[in-house]
Amino acid sequence: MKPLLKYLLVISSIGFGSLTFFGFIAYQNSVSIGIYKQNEILAELSHQILITKPIITTQSTLKNWFKNNSFIPSSTFSLMLLDQNNTLIASVSGSKSKVDVDYFSKSSFFSLNTSETNFFINNNLRYIWHKDAVDGTPYTLFIIYASKPDEQSFYIEYMGVPLIISAVIAFWVSLWGALILSNLFKRIEDQKKQMEFQALHDTLTKLPNRALFSDRLNHAFAIAKRDGSSFSICMLDLNRFKEINDTLGHSYGDKLLVEVSKRLEHSVRECDTVSRFGGDEFAIIIRDADNTKTTLVAERISNALKNEYVIDDEKFNISGSLGITFYPLHGDNENDLLSYSDIAMYKAKKLNIDYVIYNNDDFEEKSNKSKEKGGSLSLFSDLKKAIELDQFKVHYQPKLDVKQGKITSVEALLRWIHPTKGNIPPDVFIILAEKTGVIRDITRLVIRKVLKDQQELKLNGIDIEIAINLSTHDIYSCEICDYLDELLLKYSANSNKIVLEVTESAKKLNTLETEKTLKQLSEMGFIISIDDFGTGYSSLSNLQDLSVKEIKIDRSFVDGMDENDKNARIVRSTIGLAHDLKIKVVAEGAESLKVINMLTSYGCDKIQGYAISKPLPLTDIIEFLSQRGEL
Repeated sequence: MKPLLKYLLVISSIGFGSLTFFGFIAYQNSVSIGIYKQNEILAELSHQILITKPIITTQSTLKNWFKNNSFIPSSTFSLMLLDQNNTLIASVSGSKSKVDVDYFSKSSFFSLNTSETNFFINNNLRYIWHKDAVDGTPYTLFIIYASKPDEQSFYIEYMGVPLIISAVIAFWVSLWGALILSNLFKRIEDQKKQMEFQALHDTLTKLPNRALFSDRLNHAFAIAKRDGSSFSICMLDLNRFKEINDTLGHSYGDKLLVEVSKRLEHSVRECDTVSRFGGDEFAIIIRDADNTKTTLVAERISNALKNEYVIDDEKFNISGSLGITFYPLHGDNENDLLSYSDIAMYKAKKLNIDYVIYNNDDFEEKSNKSKEKGGSLSLFSDLKKAIELDQFKVHYQPKLDVKQGKITSVEALLRWIHPTKGNIPPDVFIILAEKTGVIRDITRLVIRKVLKDQQELKLNGIDIEIAINLSTHDIYSCEICDYLDELLLKYSANSNKIVLEVTESAKKLNTLETEKTLKQLSEMGFIISIDDFGTGYSSLSNLQDLSVKEIKIDRSFVDGMDENDKNARIVRSTIGLAHDLKIKVVAEGAESLKVINMLTSYGCDKIQGYAISKPLPLTDIIEFLSQRGEL
């Protein structure tokens, strides 16, 4: 129910309730007062008549006085003269009298067994009689008043109209009272909402202010931790704003900020937050966003800001500099993420580019280095606990066999769901694991999970290759060979269905220890693949000496090759040379159908990327392959 109607009903109910209660009391009192008043008027009239009555000595004198009495003509009373036998001698009635004189004179309900003046009430009649005599002949004078059929007639006659007027007044007073109070309450409610809005929004642009931004950011933290998702923060500073503000005046500057705010809101989704911190500084929360999504939004914002502005017939152009950070990659609290976003934003200004994504090289520009070190130590401690408590999950990304036209293999990709920080990206914890030496424990954990999952896949009729990533730390010695041999026996697994991907690094691959390990793994039946090929310094001829059967072209060459001829030529040449050396080629990072078609035309053996499928948990990959009919 709307507040206005609610208040109206409440106040009206109070008004009518009060009117009913007090009206009832007034009614009862007025009946009593009315009856008393009737008697009082009757007695007063009798007194007036009797004290003005002249000395009457004859019957004719009595009748003349009786008929000429001035109290009667316009009254509600009647006068009667009865002889000693109670026979009517004469009568006169006022114009408003309701007494039936003939009926009254013949009635036997009254008694005159007294010689005194007396007052008598019978049913709806009130009368007074007075006995006297003239010429020795007794007579009785009656003064009579007849009410309406019920005793409350006097109340209705004298009090009915005032009560009706009072009821109408009470109704309108209640109604207007309800309207006034409801309007007052509405104003108070509106003022409260306005005060709340002003407390949480920028006065000029109506965008969320810093306080509301912090609240939304805390909400984003909670959702990301719950769902294991990520989000990004963009700090935006306008270029040339100060120049325009100083040259054209603050009114132009204010209008420009309002227009910028509109463009920013149109560039993001409804679930995202655009906030103004002050001046020409804005902050944006992009929910559930990875690097690709955030980059697209950043480009959309940059393009929107560069469009021409027309304010009061003045035309000008501005641009913006964006600094981007990600949760949980760059931090798990507001202070860190905003600080790093600021650093990236000023770097974008310095380089005169649209946006910069914060990276570890920018640590040098942060003043509080001890805090950063503390954050790394804290994450390292959590990483060791994650290994002990098995907080890692393995997802599988399909690889399309181009010749067969179906999925024949998948890559095992590790996911860390932190209990409080949510999803920690692999490029964060893998680097930390390699630096701290716990990468070997993580590798062994992944191998165990993959071989166990491979059993589950076989039970569902799926027998495909699974690629496992090995760090160069894992192949320094043949310990990994002994560990794999033990697990193959434990899980009854086939080594020829396991691809071991090793990141390319010339210095670490071209050593006696690594060469020996890779050759032994190859002899055990594992397929050796070089990951991120093209980013290191290995040559294809050297890889052939290492028993490598497959290379995976780095995504930096594949992604965007449909728009970059140089990358396309590198990919095509690499595929051709590899095939000449009997080495198969996998291309990762295929994000569009056009790229897949190009790779197919170049003769690429396998293609991996989001254009085919994102990494999926075990149950989902089983369903994915089942739906494709590739069991």
